[in-house]
Parts: sequence; C-alpha cells; structure tokens
Amino acid sequence: MKTYEDIKKLSEEQTATEGKFTASRDGKLFLKSDFLFFANWGEDYAVIGSQKNERWITFSLPTDLKGLGPHKVPLYEKNESLFLVWEVRFEEERLKLKSGSVTFTFKDESRNGIAGSLDFVLEDDSKVHGDFNIWN
Repeated sequence: MKTYEDIKKLSEEQTATEGKFTASRDGKLFLKSDFLFFANWGEDYAVIGSQKNERWITFSLPTDLKGLGPHKVPLYEKNESLFLVWEVRFEEERLKLKSGSVTFTFKDESRNGIAGSLDFVLEDDSKVHGDFNIWN
C-alpha cells in the first residue's frame, strides 16, 4: 500500500492536478489544499488533498465504476502496492478511518477529474467532511 509520502515523490512525474479540496473536522476547517493529486493507477484512482505538507486527506477510488456518476464509494482496503490508504493527517497526528464514504462524479468521459464530497468517521470518533473539485 502507498502512503502520502510515496505519492508526493511520484507526483513530481505527473501532470499537475488543479482544483480545490477543503475539509473540516467536527465542523472546524482544517484543510484548504495547496497540493492536489489525482491519478489512475490501473484498478484504483489515487486522490490527495494537502495543505503545506502538514495536513492531508488521502483515499482511493475503484476504476471499474460505470458511467459518470454520481458514485458513492464506502471505505475499502486492498493489500496491493498501488493502493493508497484512506487516511487523514492533522499536523503531527495521523488517523485511519473507522468508516466513511466518498460521493463523486467524474467531470467527463475521459475521467481526468472528479467533483464531490466525503464523510469520514476517524478512529478517535471525530468526523471529517470534505468537498473537492479536482482535475488534471
């Protein structure tokens, strides 16, 4: 499985991802992205929204979804090298999810971008809501 740090290195080889990604924890804004990543890795898309490399949200989405959407994808995991773990980081604190889902629509048939929202419950029982509109 890949982590945020792995993706940050790989992103230097990819076309820049543009857009907006914001998120709140228990109603308080903690993320207004200055780094975005969206890439098709075969069986999954990797998605990252990050602020100053100190706060981020990472998740994967399956590539076999039919149509543009909207699609609602619940938390899932794979033990594969190209799978990006679903995770949230606040400053020095990294938290995995207890549950959650991402609802999104592909921007067009080329699937080079997505727009949607996420709702996560973290292992400390805090709740994260995020909105994103990102493309390559």
